[in-house]
Amino acid sequence: ILGTMVTMNVKASSCSDALDSLLAQVDAARGVRLVRGITPIGPLMQHECSLTVSSLPARDVLASILDQVGTGAGHPSPKTQY
Repeated sequence: ILGTMVTMNVKASSCSDALDSLLAQVDAARGVRLVRGITPIGPLMQHECSLTVSSLPARDVLASILDQVGTGAGHPSPKTQY
């Protein structure tokens, strides 16, 4: 599933929206319904993600989203969470 190639262009959106877009793309490509499990919603809503990727594995895009959530005021600020 995480090897699914995705293309995304997200500009200054909440990381929650970016994660939902990623899940929707994997859903469409694989025909498998993916849902977000129990996640800390605060950091996902409070941080903005910007992604421009073309034909990258979903695991790399997910890592980028989580990397941006772990920053103080958006990417590329110093990390405050890991």
